[in-house]
Amino acid sequence: MAEPEDDTDLQAAELALGLLTGEDRAAALRRTVAEPAFADAVEAWRLRMAPLLDGIAPVSAPTGAWSGIERLIDGAAVLRAKLGRWRLATAMSSAVAAGLAALLVLRPVPAPPPAPVPVAQPQPMAAQMLDATGEPILTAQYDAATGQLRVRTANMPVGAEVPELWAIGSDGVPHSMGIVTLNGASEHTAAPAVRRMLADGMTIAVTMEPQSATPHAAPSGTIVGKTKLMAV
Repeated sequence: MAEPEDDTDLQAAELALGLLTGEDRAAALRRTVAEPAFADAVEAWRLRMAPLLDGIAPVSAPTGAWSGIERLIDGAAVLRAKLGRWRLATAMSSAVAAGLAALLVLRPVPAPPPAPVPVAQPQPMAAQMLDATGEPILTAQYDAATGQLRVRTANMPVGAEVPELWAIGSDGVPHSMGIVTLNGASEHTAAPAVRRMLADGMTIAVTMEPQSATPHAAPSGTIVGKTKLMAV
């Protein structure tokens, strides 16, 4: 039959403090092996009392101490049998409470660190544009973290004009992303104003424009094709 809950906790405290001897100690040790809950209770008592022991400086025992201890143990065993375990439990509870109060005063619990705030990572985007026959005429990869745009064109009409890439915002206004290489690869850095508006699902278009050292303010030539810039 299992011991009452109070007796179990008291026995765990006595074992943790080294107050048990003989068969009582052997029985308690057997319980630590057979009953995980009892073993946890013993460990909990050891942890409770450990801070109290930290503040006790070691002192050498005086001459004749051991013989005096033996006499005290014999007398304490008789007294303990008469008074019962409840008085020991009361004394131990008071000592633990005092120790915990001292720890709270001397070692205030620091405030927990603030929870980390997740930072959304920019998603790379890509687009593929096909002509009326299904042939690829443009592929684009956009790195939202750096603003770098990699473009490759193929099957573009060859002539005096060059392809220019446009981003069309929700207002329907085209914004130039630069003149790209005709039937080849090129890399570009999106202007800050264009970079802020680039988003998943945005329409991009290619038109054929006159040669220029700088992007045009607005398209004026033939529209080669349109497609969507999609997050990948």
